[in-house]
Amino acid sequence: MAVITISRQSGSEGSEVARLTAAQTGYRVLNKALINQLAQQQGWDPSSYQNLKEDSFMDKTMLEKALQKFQSSAVVSGGYAASYTQKSELDAGFLKQLIQAAYELGNIIIVGRGAQVVLAGKPNVLHVRIIASEEKRLNTWQSREKISRSDARTLLRDRDQSHERFIREVYGADVNDLSWYDLVINTTRLTPATAAGLIVQAVARL
Repeated sequence: MAVITISRQSGSEGSEVARLTAAQTGYRVLNKALINQLAQQQGWDPSSYQNLKEDSFMDKTMLEKALQKFQSSAVVSGGYAASYTQKSELDAGFLKQLIQAAYELGNIIIVGRGAQVVLAGKPNVLHVRIIASEEKRLNTWQSREKISRSDARTLLRDRDQSHERFIREVYGADVNDLSWYDLVINTTRLTPATAAGLIVQAVARL
């Protein structure tokens, strides 16, 4: 049994690549339903994992600015910094348990959540990074959300920063460090179906 981790740039169609890879391999994607199943099997509270995603990861400085409206900067910078560090450590502990349980289950695709870091060096795991040009990613978001080019650029920047922050704060790693990955696929010219085919070929050769 193998596991595929897929880290993807926002707008690179990485989620579609994961879906097509699952269709070709018969693997399950680690989604909310599967998380609930694993949580039930392990006796965990599934709500502990639901919001631990790159896209929803709160920037410390953003929250500090909000809190400064009600508290002194001394209280915010001291008290919040400590609680923020504790939260990151707690998040990492939750995610490592979840990803380890998914790994033991096998025949699964884990999209995001820093699985490439948690499962680094594990046998029978293929680590994939999906990237695309900025132009391609902007086009993806404009088409998906029906927004202006300027708004798409802002959205893309914010999501990229959120993904980078998540991996840095929760795992102390750099999501853009290519040494985490076995296979890097650029979907600027390759379709999601072609990308999925390359992943299927690679995992068969583990």
